Amino acid sequence: QCQTFSEIILALPHESNGLVQKEAARELDIPVLDYKGDYNNVLHRHVIAADIMDGDIIIRIPGDNTFVDPNIVDDTVRAYDSHPTRWNELYSSLDDFGEGQPAGLGCEIWDVRFLQWLDKTVTEKHHREHPHKWPIENDHFIPWVPYTWLDYHTMPFLPRKFSVDTPEEFEGFTKRIYEALYPNDPNFRTMDVLLYLGEKNGI
Repeated sequence: QCQTFSEIILALPHESNGLVQKEAARELDIPVLDYKGDYNNVLHRHVIAADIMDGDIIIRIPGDNTFVDPNIVDDTVRAYDSHPTRWNELYSSLDDFGEGQPAGLGCEIWDVRFLQWLDKTVTEKHHREHPHKWPIENDHFIPWVPYTWLDYHTMPFLPRKFSVDTPEEFEGFTKRIYEALYPNDPNFRTMDVLLYLGEKNGI
């Protein structure tokens, strides 16, 4: 649904239970990286995926972000194209940066040279499992609040996060939203979620 890029790769660890995702990717003719290295070495997985795609810049959308908003992703990419960062800076609209924006709606934009440098340099396990943490902790990070967010932040009911980190979050939020909205519109957007939540909360 995004308009600012066309090439996509699904990068999953080999031992994950991502059979459904892999099947969907094949049906959509999306290449799949069945990564057989360390399950938690997300950084190296990204580097290999970038190498396969032969890209200079990659847009990262984590698999636990099940409500990624195509409008926010496109806004982020256009903003990056208008004002490119240095090669060793991470540009991101993925998390809450103090503007009240819920986590899990946007994306990260990486210069592949930065990923390659981190892959050769970073040794701490948590940095390899969560690559975005090194730029944040070491002041190599550019947060961006997308213009699309202006349409959302005044809504009366707004979750703090849309990403899924636990089975409880999936059962209590993600599954409930998808069961309510997906059958009528598989391409539902963030505004549809917010209107549904407002309706359910009597707003």
